[in-house]
Amino acid sequence: MYIPFEELSENSKIWIYQSGRKLTDDEVVKISEQLHTYTQTWQAHGADLRASYRVMYNHFVVLAVDEDANSATGCSIDDSVRAMQSIQKVVDVDLFDRLSITYKDHDGRVKLVSKKVFVEMLQTGELSKNTIVFNNMVTQLGEFEKNWEIPAHESWHSRLLPKT
Repeated sequence: MYIPFEELSENSKIWIYQSGRKLTDDEVVKISEQLHTYTQTWQAHGADLRASYRVMYNHFVVLAVDEDANSATGCSIDDSVRAMQSIQKVVDVDLFDRLSITYKDHDGRVKLVSKKVFVEMLQTGELSKNTIVFNNMVTQLGEFEKNWEIPAHESWHSRLLPKT
């Protein structure tokens, strides 16, 4: 059953889907409509899941399940992946982009580049260890709220920083 994102417990399980490009506002509306419908009926072994979603910065789709109520199971997680695959076909965008890196530029705009370009930008000084990156490896809402947008040196991105 759908619940508002802000009502989720900090223990909620989350999945972050990164778009291969910036989504248009119309695409965000379409994705939101699809996910609202999906989360209203998402279940695990016949039990309703307290679920929600957010589309953030026109680049990320965050799907969440409040596991304090019912846990997502392998089958229900597989079902959510199929739902996301269906949604990406509707908006014609890759929502499973795991190879690109997203960061905030000096003006706070979200940018998406290949790992190679990100490393080059670090080496030239265009980006630094303090550049805000998106750590899409977080898996719980509480962790997401604290450690999703963090300086590169505090994330897995730190291994890409030039050795000094």
